[in-house]
Amino acid sequence: MLNLYLCRDGLPISKSRLYQGDSTWGSQFLNRDPRMIQSIKVPGVKYWKYGIQGRVNWTGDSIDLSTALIANPSIGQVTMTGFSTLKFLTERNVAVYYESADCPIVRYAEVLLIYAEAFYELNGYIPDEELNISINLLRDRVGMSHLTNELVTMNNLDMREEIRRERTVELYCEGFRYDDLRRWKRAETEMSQTILGARITGTPFAKTYTFPDKSIYTPPAIEGKLTSDGYYIVEPAGNRSFLQKHYLRPIPSAEVRITKLKQNPGWE
Repeated sequence: MLNLYLCRDGLPISKSRLYQGDSTWGSQFLNRDPRMIQSIKVPGVKYWKYGIQGRVNWTGDSIDLSTALIANPSIGQVTMTGFSTLKFLTERNVAVYYESADCPIVRYAEVLLIYAEAFYELNGYIPDEELNISINLLRDRVGMSHLTNELVTMNNLDMREEIRRERTVELYCEGFRYDDLRRWKRAETEMSQTILGARITGTPFAKTYTFPDKSIYTPPAIEGKLTSDGYYIVEPAGNRSFLQKHYLRPIPSAEVRITKLKQNPGWE
């Protein structure tokens, strides 16, 4: 997910000169789509949550920051990958754990994304005028560079993939990704990959560190759990699989008996 966020110039990290790499706690968050730091906690940066760690006056001043926590990325203790979600985290000073941000059933951003994707799939292209009344409205909201046909052509990008990227970024943590991968017939590829965490080799993730709030980052046990380029293996590909039958869910056996429906392939 971290790698999917574009840089501020609208280019992927593999193509943008703005990308700062991931050699420090928060370098990979620099010069990126602003939705990235609104969705995922930056290691070592303060944040608020419900209860006594909630906001005081919502100004970000020293009084407000006095109740904040620091995002501790301890792998296997605080997080699984070295990163965790900020989106939807309640910042109000309330004692009730179950209070949360509003959970929309359908929101305008989703409607715009559906429109852009449907236009492209129907026509095999999407002109800039249609991008400007859909995806680029979302980008304007956060100050991101527009998605244009010129940008795609000049940088050898794929418009379909960029439309899908936008959907993934905007709807992060809203429950769409699994169904989208199945709908796009990409699940057997995407969901069978190794789950990777932070880069350990040559970064602060390799050493014990005490943050200013006295919380301690503890590096994970890495023997046999690093890729050749130093990324932590959360779960190897050998433990993961998505079979063709998983594109369709099984029909409950009781319904098969009652209705005489034929069971979906692979679930007989």
